[in-house]
Order: sequence, then structure tokens, then C-alpha cells
Amino acid sequence: MAARARTAMWDSHITALYIRRLAWYRTLQVLTAIPLNLFLFITLKHPRGLFGARNILSHGGLMVWAIFGLLALLAVLLLRRRQRAGFWLCGLAYLWLLPWYLSTLPADWLVSTLGLLFNGVLALRVLHQTARTLEREPSMRALRMDQYGVWGGGILWLNAIAVALSVMEAGYRVVSSPIGISAATSIVLAALAVSIWLELKHHRPSLRHGPHLEWILLLLALVMIPFHWHDVRMIMGIIAVRQAVVYVRYFLRTDRAARVSRYFFQRPAQLIVLSFAALILAGSVLLSFPYSSIGDESIRYIDALFTATSAVAVTGLTVLDTPHDFTLLGQFIIMLLIQCGGLGIMTLSTFAAIMLGRNIGLGHEYSLAQMVGATGLQQTLRLVKFIGGATIATEAFGAILLTVQFLNLGLPLRASIWKGMFHAVSSFNNAGFALQTDNLVPYATQPGILLTISLLIILGGLGFGVLYWLWEWPQGRAGKTGFQVKTVLLGTGVLLVGATLLFLASEAHHALQQFSWRDKLVNAWFCAVTPRTAGFNAIAIEALHPVNRFVTMLLMFIGVAPGSTGGGVKITTVTVLLLTVRALMRGKVEVNGFGYALDAVTVYRAGAVLTLCLLSCAACLAVLLATQPMNMERLAFESVSAFGTVGLSMSVTPHLTSLGKVAVTILMYVGRVGPLTLMLSLSPLAQARIRYPKADVMIG
Repeated sequence: MAARARTAMWDSHITALYIRRLAWYRTLQVLTAIPLNLFLFITLKHPRGLFGARNILSHGGLMVWAIFGLLALLAVLLLRRRQRAGFWLCGLAYLWLLPWYLSTLPADWLVSTLGLLFNGVLALRVLHQTARTLEREPSMRALRMDQYGVWGGGILWLNAIAVALSVMEAGYRVVSSPIGISAATSIVLAALAVSIWLELKHHRPSLRHGPHLEWILLLLALVMIPFHWHDVRMIMGIIAVRQAVVYVRYFLRTDRAARVSRYFFQRPAQLIVLSFAALILAGSVLLSFPYSSIGDESIRYIDALFTATSAVAVTGLTVLDTPHDFTLLGQFIIMLLIQCGGLGIMTLSTFAAIMLGRNIGLGHEYSLAQMVGATGLQQTLRLVKFIGGATIATEAFGAILLTVQFLNLGLPLRASIWKGMFHAVSSFNNAGFALQTDNLVPYATQPGILLTISLLIILGGLGFGVLYWLWEWPQGRAGKTGFQVKTVLLGTGVLLVGATLLFLASEAHHALQQFSWRDKLVNAWFCAVTPRTAGFNAIAIEALHPVNRFVTMLLMFIGVAPGSTGGGVKITTVTVLLLTVRALMRGKVEVNGFGYALDAVTVYRAGAVLTLCLLSCAACLAVLLATQPMNMERLAFESVSAFGTVGLSMSVTPHLTSLGKVAVTILMYVGRVGPLTLMLSLSPLAQARIRYPKADVMIG
């Protein structure tokens, strides 16, 4: 009776419709798995085993793959008839490969793990879903159709596999065998063909309404064919970028994307944390490609991860020599990561959407307001427009000034333009990356270069809210000077002038003794500017007097203004705490300053930020002291520099062990997103508290 009931359930109208859609999806998956597993078999490095050396398809490997292909094709025939046996046979085909990948795990753990995860997850998913469908009818939610019908989930799957294979082959060049390249190319071309067919069928492109980017990339791939017909990896990479755009564009139309958007609408801190993490991971993959580094071998992934984190966190600490270890493509990727990390993914995407006249949605506006520190949605959009325009204008102006000065030094035009662009982006975003091995030391006697870079650093460190106020102030639209504007402008001026006088007085006959008085003044000014999270140096840190190294650490820890491209605990935090100390010394309950009273929440947040910052630096310092054979001052300087996203170092970074690199990488990430933001992202969502009105009741 139970078996008869299951058969009746399987033949019901709702289940039949669900099975029809599921059969299409499983058919596409198993057909994709055939060339994918062939690619993995050729990629496996098993010289003394069944599968042989890499780039060779051994007889044993061919036999295993042929049996899998036979089972898969038989499952496809049964799935076309929508029979239950097709789903069971599909899961059995995936299970057939698991012991073979498990046997190659000691010889090639990476490819074997990929094969185990791919086939194991699919096997569990197919078998579990088939068994569940036998027990109960699917919900109506599972039958909801999208604009692509039964191809909805399939196009996401096919494009995801195509992009992943392109990363392995076009990015890492893991296979040189024609069979392996053909297997990867077949999946990429299949994804391209299916997406073009569906786009033409359901959403015809137009010059006015788009989509434009996908078709521009397709045209670029077609143009590249005559020039790279002998090596399809370049064309495969362009197509992969196109299919990644298609994947994102389609995913944003799904119910899952809507659920994700609602989730982050209530948790903007998690969105900030995860967006930076995703950018770092993507950047580390790109930097680990052989094309990004000089030489035949790609750099170690830990070094790529460290460099990507340093760029996204706009820090500037480097374990590799940027001009000599990275190609022009690698340097461009670093510059792109600096730009995205300095402004933030959400800010850049919102600015692009505004320029294209697109609607960004209420949830996105709310999350963005939390990131840029705006108080209203309209103010958020105005501020984002200003951020985008000010960034482009400032960096372009700085790049022109630097290019002219590099040309005057005798550099070729192409090198001058590239150095001008790179250093302008790095300066405005307070990153500290330079295209010289010893940073800006060769330009210590070039006041024009140092003053241009210091001006860009200061503008990037004031914060876009303050810059927006300064922009509207001459026009009479700025309104009353707020607490943050006063704090940032006054604090920046005091720190810069005071530190400059200190460096000039103590280093004039020490580290700066070989310079003229003009260069002494310029370098003292530059030494005061760059610790405020920029990280450039024209003087070796080890050459400074010990007291000035301590002052540099204080400047790095204080940092710049909130809402800027820099890091540190922020100058407003220090100001609030100093005002709190003053209020306690005077016996006042209320904390006030600059004509404003500060509420208790602001004081609590300032204290929490300072505490978390100190704990973060202390934890990293403890790890470095336990793992690095160096003195405490150098390691403490490295920790504060990493947390403040500065980039100055006492020659510690290139000599870090792998564990030390991981510790500094984590600290750079914490310093960029902010320890308080990180803690808020990990805390559970606070439930709304209901406060009832007080009752005035006569008693007695």
C-alpha cells in the first residue's frame, strides 16, 4: 500500500510538473559533469597511480570516465522520460567517481578535493531530493516560474561552472593537453550559446535599454579570435567575464536575491564586512594568476592574499616588491583594489547606477547610508554623487601633476603616465603602495612630488562628509558648522603642524641632516602627513629617532576622519574621549565641546572603539612575538601600522612567516572594516523593544 501511494504521489499533477522541471535541471547538471570530470581527470597529478601524470589521460582514467559517461547518458535518457530511475541512476553515477577521487587524495589533494566536493555534493543533493519527493508533494513555491521557465536554475548552474573552469584554465593554466582544454572550452561555449539564446528569446537587447556590457564583451571576444586563435585561453577569459556578468544579472532577478537583500537591509554591518571580504578573495585569486606576476610561476596564494588585503584595506604593507614582482596587469589589479577598497563596493556600484539612471532600491539606500554616515536617504544620494565626482576630479588632477613631474625627471611618457595614475590613486585612498622598491625615498629631494602626494593624502583623510561641507561652504549652502567638521579640521591642523615642528626640531641634525633646509622642512611635513594612514615614506623608518618612531605610532593609531579612505581609531573618537576626560576632571555629568553636547551613546561607542582597537593590536602583537624572531618595538610598530591601515614598516613585512602574514592580514582587515562594525556583524539581530505608555492611576 505504501509503495502504491508513493506511485500515485509521483504521478500527481503537481509532482509531475515539478519533476518535469527538475528533470531538465538534473539533465543539464549531469551533461555538464561529463566534460568537467574529464577535465579534472586530466588535471590530476597521479604519476604512479591509475590516472598517470598531469596532462595525460591514462587508460585507467579513460575507463573510469567512460563508465561514468555511460551511466550519465543512460540517466539522461530516463530523465527525458521523467522516470524515477533516472534520478537514482544520476546519483549513482556521481557516487561511482567518489572512490577514485578518494584514492588520488594523497597525490593531488587540491584537484581530488574539488572532484570529491563536486560529485559528492551532487550525489547527496540528487538522492536526498528524489527521496523527499517520493515522501511528499512539493510546495507551490517550488513550482514558481521565472522569465526563463525551466532554464531558470540551469542557466545559473551552467554559468557558474563555466566561470569556475575558466578561472582554473584561463587563469591558472592548469592543463596544457588539447583534450583538457577542449573539455573546458565546450562548457564555456555551451554556457555562452544557452545564455545568448535565452537573452534573444526573452529579452531582446537594444542600444537604448541594454543590456550593453554582455554584448560588448561578446564583441570583444569575437575581435580577439583572429589574434589568439592558437591559444583560446584569452578568449575563454573574456567569455568567462561575460558569463559572470550574465550570472549576476540573472541572480539579481531571483527570489533568493530578494531574500538576501531583505536580510542585509536589517544587517548593514554584515553587508560591509562581507563586501570587503568578497573583494579581498576576488583580488587574491586575480593576483595569484601567472599573468599577474613576473616569471613562469604564480606567486604563493598567501602572498596574493596578503597583497590583496593590503590593497583593499588601503594599507600598503607588502611582502613582495610591487614594481619587480608584479606585471603591469598585476599592478593594475592592485590599483583597482585600492580604488574599490578606499571607496567601498557599495559606494562605487551606487555611483555607477546613479550615472546610468538606474533605481538602486530603498534597502540599498539604507545600507549605504550606514556606510557613508549620512542621516537621510536624499543626503545619501547627494553625498554619493559628490564622492564619485570628487574622487575622479581629485585623482585626475593629482595624476596630471605627478605625470608632469615624472616627465621632468627624465622618465619616458608611458612610464610617467602610469606612475602618475598609480601614485595618485594610492595617495588619495591613503594606500601607500608605490612603484619604487624603496617607496618614495628616491624622491626625497623632489618637493613637488612630496607636496602633491601629501595634499592628496590630506584630502582623502578629511572624510567625504567634511569635503562636502567645504564644497558647499563658499556657496552659502553648508549651514552651521557641525561637531564633526570642527573636530576633523581642528584636529587635523593641530596634529599636522605639531608633528611637523617636532620632526623638524628633532631630526634636523639626525635623519634629515644631509638635506637642505627646504628639503628638511618638506620631509618633516611629509613625515607628519604620511603616518595618518597613508604609509608612504621618503625617509627610512629605522633612521628616525626613537621618540619620533613612537610619535609615528601614535599618529598611525589615531588615524584620520570617519567616512574617509583612511583607518585608525579616527580623530573624532580621540576627541570625544578627551572631552570626556575633561568633563570628569571638572566634575560635570554632561560631555560637551565646540558648542555641542554629546549623548551617552556616543561616549560609550568611543570607549568601545578604543578598547576593541587596543585588544586587536595586542592580540596581533602577541602572535607576532610568539612566531617572529624580532624585537618588540619593530613588531609593535608593524601591528599598529597594520591596524591603522598605514603601511609603514621597520623592514618586518618581507620577513614574516606564513603565520605572521595571516595575523597581519586579519589585523589589516579588522582595521579597514572597523572592530566595532565587525563585532556588530557577529551579534544577533536585536529585537524591537515595545515600550508601553505610563499610566496615571488614582489609587485608594
